[in-house]
Amino acid sequence: MAMLLCGKRANAPFFWEKLNIRLYSLEEVCYVIRKYPLIAVDGLVGEAFADWVGTSGLSDALSKELLEGIRGGESSENLLLTVVQTANYLTMGEIRALSETLTRVRSMKPYDRLRLTGKMYYEAGRLSAAFERFREALCEREKALGHGPDELELAIFQADRADILCDMVAVAMLRFDVPGALKLLDSIGSAGRFRRAEEYRYLITGDAFLSEEDKDALREKKRKLEMKARTTGRAKKVKDLSGGDYVKFASYAGNVLREWKQEYRRTV
Repeated sequence: MAMLLCGKRANAPFFWEKLNIRLYSLEEVCYVIRKYPLIAVDGLVGEAFADWVGTSGLSDALSKELLEGIRGGESSENLLLTVVQTANYLTMGEIRALSETLTRVRSMKPYDRLRLTGKMYYEAGRLSAAFERFREALCEREKALGHGPDELELAIFQADRADILCDMVAVAMLRFDVPGALKLLDSIGSAGRFRRAEEYRYLITGDAFLSEEDKDALREKKRKLEMKARTTGRAKKVKDLSGGDYVKFASYAGNVLREWKQEYRRTV
């Protein structure tokens, strides 16, 4: 039965607002679950999804099993595993790894879970959701500090806080929010103590508590990334067309800009 599901494609997609994507097959669903399990566990498989699996012609049996599980109070983790096991798209090793991840997440401290979820949103390009999860992780980390912490506990807290704030800086930089990024860096304090924070500061301002060797390494890394951005993909094609037919160049460049605008809107 499961093998028959491979290759089936729904006429109408399932729209998942958390990632702002349209899913047409169980293979696509399994890929998303495996890649973003902490996002998927938060409501991907609900009654709307189960109904879609049935009405789209993908699997009446799976639709019925999911609906029964949902109405019977089955956990989100088990519902996700039901989908990937039935679809027969992931290997047994991948399913075991997914199961272990979902089990491990249950025992995570709230701030660790929120931060990991934020990283998945960041990887998916959902910057607003990523920033919000990082902000929540920071609040939870501060709550966990307690009263009268000893010196070691305070040092660990400061390192964790700095790392989460740097996660937020990374989001701000991708949103071209330089003032916001610098404000977050300033809130870390202890200048020169947290390397990651100083690296971000140097990339933004050109000034930081780093050795000249470290600065040279960052400049070289930035140069290589800029070169890659200019010489690959759509940016390269725009450059290649710029010296030729103006109409073709203007048309392609305009399409690229529209696509970039749409991609940027999907981050919010």
